[in-house]
Amino acid sequence: MTDEDKPDAFYHGTKAQLNPGDLIAPGFAGNYADRKQNTYVYLTGTLEAAIWGAELALGDGPGRIYVVEPTGPIMDDPNLTNTRYPGNPTKSYRSSEPLRVTGEITDWQGHPPETVQAMKDRIKAEEEEENERLMYVALTRAIGRLVVPCVIDTKGDAKGRRRAGGAPSWARSRPATP
Repeated sequence: MTDEDKPDAFYHGTKAQLNPGDLIAPGFAGNYADRKQNTYVYLTGTLEAAIWGAELALGDGPGRIYVVEPTGPIMDDPNLTNTRYPGNPTKSYRSSEPLRVTGEITDWQGHPPETVQAMKDRIKAEEEEENERLMYVALTRAIGRLVVPCVIDTKGDAKGRRRAGGAPSWARSRPATP
């Protein structure tokens, strides 16, 4: 980011209660997903994106928007940059270094509850689609290496539906694919 592109202020939306001087650091659970540990902390140069961050953050309590300053280098957030729109119109960034809270914006106006719920529903649907896509990829890549156990009863017969060839339908042997 050049100095010309640098926003006048950086914001961070969350539901955590913080004070000036506090650090928002990577290595902790994130605002938006049940992850054990985030590698980055996120900030934005627009109040609108910070409002969405405060409204969509997990947890109870009111959304909060903090003015923050990065303590190290920042980079465009690849999750939002050049995906739906070219460039970085939301001025969304991330850093592997902490953000220092310098103040709080208290007079912001949130979105109507039905708009927030619609966004949450859309995010959930996208997460489910991504999980299904990942499962499909995992299964299609594993199919050549999939090992299915064959259970033998006390009479020496394989359990399962019999096919004309004698083996259960689920015990078909397929050659491994490279």
